[in-house]
Amino acid sequence: MRNFLAIIEIVGAILIGVVTYFVRKDATDALLIGFVLLFAIELLRTRIEIEKISKQYYSLLSWFQSIAPVDEFSELALIYGLKGFDNISGNTIYVPRDDILAFWKNCVSRTQNHWKVITYSLYDETWGLGWMKYGNAIQKERLLSGCKITRIFLVDSLEEKKTIENTMIEQSKIEIDVSWLLKDKLLQNQAAKKAFETIKSLDVAVVDNSWVYMTYLNEDRKLTGALATRDKNVLKKAIVLVDEAIELARANKIIGKEKGDGCIF
Repeated sequence: MRNFLAIIEIVGAILIGVVTYFVRKDATDALLIGFVLLFAIELLRTRIEIEKISKQYYSLLSWFQSIAPVDEFSELALIYGLKGFDNISGNTIYVPRDDILAFWKNCVSRTQNHWKVITYSLYDETWGLGWMKYGNAIQKERLLSGCKITRIFLVDSLEEKKTIENTMIEQSKIEIDVSWLLKDKLLQNQAAKKAFETIKSLDVAVVDNSWVYMTYLNEDRKLTGALATRDKNVLKKAIVLVDEAIELARANKIIGKEKGDGCIF
């Protein structure tokens, strides 16, 4: 198409030159006018092309700016959107069971100041399956970067608490703030109970007081999926639930006997 237009321009310039020759009977004037006309046409066409390219450039720039992550949550949404996850809206990202570990790692790694979490998932569903090894590097990196991690292990009974004591001690050794709490005691707190009735999860993390990570469990406490959201109502309720758990668990703080490497999740 571009070659065709160039041929038309050249032919047009030649025709004007021929007409000029017959009118003025001067070959030099005819040739000069033809070249000037050809140059003018090319200059005009080039300017039009530049304007067209400029519009396309600014259109693309505007699009990239609209999708560019402006914070950690936006970055997370962009990553999972590009991966083709269907359950993504402007405020919420949901992943199925098989993607929970990778999703959890991506969420923790984007925590800047404080990861406050109630952990209610079963040992055999999480760190008992080897999650500790994969989560270890992420949490240690966050701690070394000055990020604080506060974890409340929520248990159904004192017997369950005994089965995870080593895990709690090891986490405490690397300066995660670790405590434990009975589920019944948490839900006796009316503020915590109302918050739980709204968000429907007891495995919840408040991230930098600006967004929420939640793991969903079935009646047997098996993992079914996880989400991250910055929905304002969910965030408000999650903050209440986690803060009440932290306050109630103060008397059950776990202190590691020594500092050192430990298995964490």
